[in-house]
Formats: sequence, structure tokens, C-alpha cells
Amino acid sequence: MISALLLIWILKCLPFTNVCCSAITVCFFLVLLICGIRLAVRGVKAKKVASILLAIWFFLGACKLIPYFDYRVKEVTPILMEEVPLSGSNQTGYAFSWFGKEVGGKLYLSWPVDAVEQEVYSHSDKDIPPLDSFDFKHNTYLFSYSREVKSISYSIWSSQDVRPWPFAPVFYYAYLERGTGEVGTVYVYRVPLQAFDVAN
Repeated sequence: MISALLLIWILKCLPFTNVCCSAITVCFFLVLLICGIRLAVRGVKAKKVASILLAIWFFLGACKLIPYFDYRVKEVTPILMEEVPLSGSNQTGYAFSWFGKEVGGKLYLSWPVDAVEQEVYSHSDKDIPPLDSFDFKHNTYLFSYSREVKSISYSIWSSQDVRPWPFAPVFYYAYLERGTGEVGTVYVYRVPLQAFDVAN
């Protein structure tokens, strides 16, 4: 699996297109798969536990690469929920996302509620909507200062993935296509649930 992570890291550093990176990943996946099958067969025939364990390690490394077969840049159009006027704020280039994940029946938020209140709603006459009005099971929320957001794009090749185990959720860096807006206004959007941070 270390070799899979190393390959992903190298490909992200090189100036290749997403299609090229995904093609290289598929080839490396096949190499790991073939090595794993050969080790598994050899280990079963020779009754060697070490070979079987090494084969499992190769299979897990191959599984780590599967999400990187997808070379597409995905684009979503956010839905405007509300416009929050701020007093005394001329912030124009700032945006942040707010999403939750459920672990063992408990909801964990990327931002605590009081931090979002402090960040946005403490500078406004509006109160933050109650937490139960935010559907964190299905949506990610985006707060954009002084500029409307037309679209959000992200790719597996612009993601943060440092966990060595396969099938871990991917954390994306999203790129915003912005329009104009009112200075001193925060635009609050929702998009289908996806763990992402704003890269620009």
C-alpha cells in the first residue's frame, strides 16, 4: 500500500493530465494485482503464510488505487439558500465549506456551530438557522463572502488522501467559479454531500 500512496503522490506532483495519471494508475493496479495473484498461488502451493500475507498486502494496495481510475473533473451547481448581510465587513475573496459526517451514530462537523456563528452570523442582524435545519446527511454548505458562486469543480487528482488503508473517504479540494456580488454579504449555498475544502 505504501507503493500505491507513493505513486499517487508522485503523479500529483508531475504536470500530467488527469487522463494520463489515471492510465498510469490502471497499469500499476494491474501490476499489483498480477503480483498478488502469483504470490497467493505460490503461497497456497508451498503452504507459506508469509507469501499469502504479502499477497493480501498487494491486493490492498491495488484496492487503494481504484478511486484514481476516475479522471473526470466533477462539476456541481450550488443552490443559493440565503444572503446574509454583514456590518463592517469588506471581505471579498474568502469562502469556506461546512459539512458533517456520522461516525457511530454521532455527527461530527467540519466546523463547530459556534465557530460558524462567530465567523458569519455574529457580524449580522440575522441569527443562524437552527442546526436541525441543516441536512448534513445529504448536503455540504458553502459560505462565500461578497461574491456569488456559479459552480464548484473537483477531481480525485486534486484531493488529499494520506491514509494508507483502502476505501477511506476522499477529502477534495474544490475550485469555485465565482461571479459578482454585494460587498458585505455572505452567500450561503448547499450542494450534495461531499467532503471538500475550498482551494481558491
